[in-house]
Amino acid sequence: MNDEQIAGLEAHDTDRKKTFEVWAENAQSLRVFLAVQSQWRVASGLGCITYLGLDYAACAALLAGRGIPAGPQIWEDLQLMESEACAALNGR
Repeated sequence: MNDEQIAGLEAHDTDRKKTFEVWAENAQSLRVFLAVQSQWRVASGLGCITYLGLDYAACAALLAGRGIPAGPQIWEDLQLMESEACAALNGR
């Protein structure tokens, strides 16, 4: 690796270590979003992947299996985060 590639890796590692504050009233919603982060529905074709949204049945099963409570407000928050994540992941 050349110096430029190493600097890029170091910058990437630094970016991942940034911290941010989560308000207490949003903490459980964030925990749920992070718990289901592997449950995305995607479509692929023509050399690209499009994130369609979360698979709610899989999310519900995962949360139930882990004993994580998710009432109506959590699902509403999850959908809001899903919408913003889709936009970011799809480059919109």
